[in-house]
Amino acid sequence: MAGKKLIVLFMGFLLLVSIDNCAPRIKTQFNRSNSRLSDSYTIKAENLAHEAQYSGANFYLKKAIQLYRESGEWVKLVKCFIQMGNNYREREEFSQAYQTLGTALNLALQHLAHKPLNMAKSFSKLAFKFFHQKKDYDRALELYNKALEIELEILGKNHPDVAKTYNKMALVYWNKGDSRSAEECYNKSFLIKLKNAATAREDLSNNYKYIDQENVEIGTFETEKRSYLKTLARHMEIYGLNHPLVATIHENLGILMAYEGIYEQALQHLNRSLSIRLKALGKDHLKTASSYHNIGVCLRLKGDYENALRSLVLAQVIKSNQFEEYHREMADSYFQVGKTYQQLLRFQEALDHYEKCIQSMSPNFFRSPIYADLGKMDTHQKNKLLKILTAKAETYLMRYRFEPERQDDLHYALSTYLLASRLIDSLRNDFKSESYKMFFAGKCVEIFSNALETALKLYKLTGNVEFKNQALVLSEKSKAAALAEAVSESKAKQFAGIPVYLLEKEKKLKLELSLYNTYIEKEQEKSKTPNQEKIAGFEEEYFKRKEEYSQFIKFLEENYEKYYQLKYKSTPLPLVKLQETLPTDTAMVEYFLSPGKLHIFVITRDIMEVISQEPAPDFPDQLEDFYTAIKKIEEKKALALGHLLYKALITPIEKYISSKKRLIIIPHGRLYYIPFEALCSKNLGNNDFSRVDFLIHHYAVSYHYSANLWLSTMSQRFGAKESSFIGFAPVFSNPFNPGFVLSTAQPLQHRQAGEATTDYPELPATEKELEVIIELFKKYRKNALGYFHQQASEDNFKSPGMKDFNFIHIATHSLKHNDKSNLAGLVFSPSPAKTGKDAREDGILYSDEIYNLQLDARLVVLSSCESGVGKLVQGEGMIALARGFFYAGVQNIIFSLWKVEDRSTASLMIELYKKILAGYSLPDSLRQAKLKLIQDKFTAFPKYWSGFLLMGE
Repeated sequence: MAGKKLIVLFMGFLLLVSIDNCAPRIKTQFNRSNSRLSDSYTIKAENLAHEAQYSGANFYLKKAIQLYRESGEWVKLVKCFIQMGNNYREREEFSQAYQTLGTALNLALQHLAHKPLNMAKSFSKLAFKFFHQKKDYDRALELYNKALEIELEILGKNHPDVAKTYNKMALVYWNKGDSRSAEECYNKSFLIKLKNAATAREDLSNNYKYIDQENVEIGTFETEKRSYLKTLARHMEIYGLNHPLVATIHENLGILMAYEGIYEQALQHLNRSLSIRLKALGKDHLKTASSYHNIGVCLRLKGDYENALRSLVLAQVIKSNQFEEYHREMADSYFQVGKTYQQLLRFQEALDHYEKCIQSMSPNFFRSPIYADLGKMDTHQKNKLLKILTAKAETYLMRYRFEPERQDDLHYALSTYLLASRLIDSLRNDFKSESYKMFFAGKCVEIFSNALETALKLYKLTGNVEFKNQALVLSEKSKAAALAEAVSESKAKQFAGIPVYLLEKEKKLKLELSLYNTYIEKEQEKSKTPNQEKIAGFEEEYFKRKEEYSQFIKFLEENYEKYYQLKYKSTPLPLVKLQETLPTDTAMVEYFLSPGKLHIFVITRDIMEVISQEPAPDFPDQLEDFYTAIKKIEEKKALALGHLLYKALITPIEKYISSKKRLIIIPHGRLYYIPFEALCSKNLGNNDFSRVDFLIHHYAVSYHYSANLWLSTMSQRFGAKESSFIGFAPVFSNPFNPGFVLSTAQPLQHRQAGEATTDYPELPATEKELEVIIELFKKYRKNALGYFHQQASEDNFKSPGMKDFNFIHIATHSLKHNDKSNLAGLVFSPSPAKTGKDAREDGILYSDEIYNLQLDARLVVLSSCESGVGKLVQGEGMIALARGFFYAGVQNIIFSLWKVEDRSTASLMIELYKKILAGYSLPDSLRQAKLKLIQDKFTAFPKYWSGFLLMGE
């Protein structure tokens, strides 16, 4: 009976994984058209998951699940839930993943009479996430036990996958402090691996990668060595000393020991494996090549590069007898041999092998070099090529360090990096998900950093300014690429001759997409149980529009050639145009942080210079501590750090900027948190901050994400507006006369007020702030409009007439979300009760919604707390509210770095507009407003004035 049960379980497993997607033999009404429709949904889900669009994938899986449930296709239904769980895991929504996989398990038990093996893998991967990321050891063990239960039922107690699960459980026990349970699981794992050599991995490349990744999950097993050897001895008694299965046992034991760094013992087993295979299989067998390969890798890890190379080359020779010289199967072998040559400092051989690796990736390489048309390569090939190009460039650099007379190697390294840069541009176009574009930008930072360093070495050696210019271009490529692409796409629509009705359609679709995405995120963020029915409804609407939008963009790219060209063209920084655009009294200062180095580019109308230096070892900590000291009003600490950072960031460039009046700062990395105006040239050692020599005393300072984006915004031209100013002040109180509009064209108009909100702290000074600003505009005979209390609503802010204003002022609270940037937003007064789609307006203008506004303003002022702070993304900069306003068509934004006090803020804002109306530039106006606060000893500390930054001019 036990044998029959195993056969039934095995047949059940085959049923699940077979190509023929037949359902189990359960009598049910089967609708073939529904089945085809649900299958199409699962295909869409797979494609979206492949592009890392996991929420979209889950949307289609939910639709498929409903149809599969109705038709009783339980195998497919369970597979859908498993895939949904995996998608939730990838998004690090672990609780959702846990619940979804639990549903899959229950369905399998009820309807399949077995538990699918891929469910075990999903439980295991989710357990790994709970273990490593959440440190929730109990939940991890619970999930590993579920995986183990399924594996034991389907695979049996001696399968290698069961050994892996025991091994992972041992790690959890070890970290939990339960060494006894850990040792027990380790022993089970090791015994299984030796007893079941017949099921061990036989694939040469997989075994090789298994060692080379150096990503070990097992702990030390010195205490279990006797168990290994004892079991091995028993196995040899059964099969004999020279059986191929025994060779596999030796090989896998050697791999495990190499992982642990026990290289001598590992080599004993790997060499024994080789000896057996040579006798049993011969010197030309691929499994013999596997042994040579693993011996070579183990020797390389040990640092014995000469012997490693001999072994790796022998493996390569065996493979070359099986495949053509430039066969795809040879590519990895060439790359790994090249890597070993590189470590041996035999640079030319390394370079030759990297080139062979590139040629092996493309069968038609000699007729059409792989570099010639990157657009014809798939994303996987491009990623692989990027890895090879990076290794090539590193090899050229290494050879130059050993042979400084070979300056050509620096040229080759730079040209290789520039090719990699082209490849990165092409890869960015392949990715449709903005979140993945940002992730990819972070991966490329090291490449751009090394390329920049190479260009600067060449500049220092040759004095050729072209290399200096290339270094600046590389610095630019590492900054805000996703934002620049979004702005380019927006402009492409404007200048590609696309009819107005299509642009209106695009605007409508994009607006609805962002709205429904925000609704979904908001509902999921609720502290109480989210309304799943509401989420499902939002998702239905969202993904309908997403599919329509994707098709619409595809239509534009295919039918409007100029749109495609403008959208995807990669234009390097036009330095001459940049210099011509800069005012004569202005210097642009662009910073680039690389490991142990700080590069400062200074650009004026006349010069472009770069200064490189090694900052203090604790420089990153100084940046963070300076920001914190200002926020917490730690006076002595702020003053001391402000002086140290001045010496690091400003002193090296003083001779280039001393004659200028304005600075445009392009930050990098943690420098986004620094208000440069608060840096000080001297540390006076007293608490009278009105006498401190802050940078603001000498320069008007503004900021931008990149020089390219600054140039782009400066090319915008703003026509005359009927009304020049509009302001919003919700105030969050219920005064005697709530909700009125003040206009210079008419006297005060009182309007019907709705219910006042009590969800946010009152901001009484904002009302006075806005009233005074409007009176200032009236004094200068300028049109102005102000919305207060309930009239300061999200509806009014989104009105089409907003594009008619030069100045937009929002005095309110802002919401910051470090993990989900689209949930950052500006708080307005709630709109009166409405029905239909307008009922979903909750009074918060979320980040995604800002991207869909159509504005034409010279300046937006976000007079609110932390409106310039968000998630710092490597390679992109600060992901905060300001980004959306640039995309919406605003030229300049003023935002805050920390929580602000509303009275001092009101004083600063009033003075700001006084200077603007008096004819000062925006940077000078903000400077004068800050200087006035510094004159008062009660507001002279940087907390009260330096947190407001101007991003733009």
